[in-house]
Amino acid sequence: MKKILVFAALAALVLLGMTSSAVAADVTGTWKLAAPQGGPGGGGGGGGRGPMERSLVLKQDGDKLTGKVVMKMGDNPPMETNIENGKVDGDNISFTTKSAGRGGGPEVVTTYKAKVSGNKMEGTQQRGEGQERPFSAAKE
Repeated sequence: MKKILVFAALAALVLLGMTSSAVAADVTGTWKLAAPQGGPGGGGGGGGRGPMERSLVLKQDGDKLTGKVVMKMGDNPPMETNIENGKVDGDNISFTTKSAGRGGGPEVVTTYKAKVSGNKMEGTQQRGEGQERPFSAAKE
């Protein structure tokens, strides 16, 4: 009888350990976004309007992800774009944003995909059919 109880306790510990390792990353919070020079949000740029700062304000509810991308250029008021189709799958997140096309053109969808590790994430963003560009972010 003692052996059965010991075995049951060990089995419960193993199962508990397996479920805790499968828990999704907690991405709720504000993340400061960085991109390489020339990429969105990177390296200053702004055509004389001042450096661009970007952040992600994320809210996770299970495997659903909501929030916004906030962009601030120089002394101008920040622009916010809502996140759509947000998903969390383990340590991976993905979402899209929509913005007006240049010169009144058609709406453009930007797709973000990233892997989260603690308070950092690394991933790619793709605007429309354009080239994927890398980005990283750190939780504030």
